[in-house]
Amino acid sequence: MFPKVPKFAKTYADLWTPMTKALEDFKLEVENRKFPDLQHSYTMKEEEFSRAFPSVPMTDPFKIDQVEDFKLKEEKLETNSSEKFNPAIHVKEKKKSIAIIGGGAMGSLIGAKLASDSRNSVWMLSNWKDHVTSIKSRGGLTLTNFDGSQIFSPVNATSEISEILQVNGAVDLAMVMVKSPMTRDAAVKASKLIHPSHGMVLTLQNGLGNREIIGDVLGDVGKVIQGVTSQAGNILGQGMVTHTGEGYTTLAFSENNRAIVEELAAILNAGGIFTEISPDLEGMQWGKLIVNSAINPISAILGVKNGELAENSSTRELLGQTVKEGASVAQAKGVSLPFDVFQKVLDVARATAQNSSSMLKDVRRGTLTEVDAINGSIVREGDRLGVNVNLNRMLMGLINSSYQASQATSLIRW
Repeated sequence: MFPKVPKFAKTYADLWTPMTKALEDFKLEVENRKFPDLQHSYTMKEEEFSRAFPSVPMTDPFKIDQVEDFKLKEEKLETNSSEKFNPAIHVKEKKKSIAIIGGGAMGSLIGAKLASDSRNSVWMLSNWKDHVTSIKSRGGLTLTNFDGSQIFSPVNATSEISEILQVNGAVDLAMVMVKSPMTRDAAVKASKLIHPSHGMVLTLQNGLGNREIIGDVLGDVGKVIQGVTSQAGNILGQGMVTHTGEGYTTLAFSENNRAIVEELAAILNAGGIFTEISPDLEGMQWGKLIVNSAINPISAILGVKNGELAENSSTRELLGQTVKEGASVAQAKGVSLPFDVFQKVLDVARATAQNSSSMLKDVRRGTLTEVDAINGSIVREGDRLGVNVNLNRMLMGLINSSYQASQATSLIRW
């Protein structure tokens, strides 16, 4: 049991290391409110409950709002003690279970933010094995907030759907946080994770058409909420993420799902992700698309952080010409944009000044980008409507050429 064993003593087992680790793990679980939890409590079967408390109706013990529905047939229930039995104090609020599909910068940022609220149980599903292993071994993610402060967020992580279902069960909400080319695969995973009766999927992805792809896989586009965000994050290392840019997040609602969208917005706001709702799905999507169409490819081609684009006169001119094309396409489609796109692109670039765009990161890694889902959407609609989109076409061609060149280089090395 002792860290140092006297020379004259024989060592049979090293108990110090496992006992120290066990105590440290226990301390972390208590601090992160993982212990005690529902799994550490006692529950009763319905027939057992009815025999023990015949005057109390059996309800779902995990829904706090049902406490108000308790109506005792008798005014007093005597227990072995002198105190009266009050079922309300024995009811624990069920956590909102959320699965983040995608363990990149944005998935990690959103997951860490949401998990910092003890009312949420957050799982990250990612193919990045080293990232998952680090999060598992440490019991969560280290989040560096935008103001420089650090917190440890108790995110669960896995690469297996079966682990989430076995430990947590079906989730209330799946958030798709992958690049657009991987949307269909992520949608299949979401379909296996969400609760069949009330589970929803939220996408905050770039580009157009992701909601429709997810809805096609689920067989019900009504289960899919579309949102846009200009929050920005960066992976500092395995198990570590930093918030590099404050931005707006907007969720689209219809009259059929307004209550659900308001609830999701409240969850995001409680996690420190400033969120509003809007009935204008198309205007919201095209506004974000046009901003992305300028910042992402231009920063990737020039190899600079977002903020530099807004502070240089030449790049400001290029940003302006790019968003002007996108705005012309939106106007031809009859889409009313929610803001002045040139001012918005400058605001976003400055708000995320220290962030390297996801497209720049992809170009540097030599991985597939989202340029076809972003600039490509503008080019396809522009061609269909007879609007000049040559600048967007050129930016898309340059980014795709960069990717093809990187693949050819890697083949030569091989």
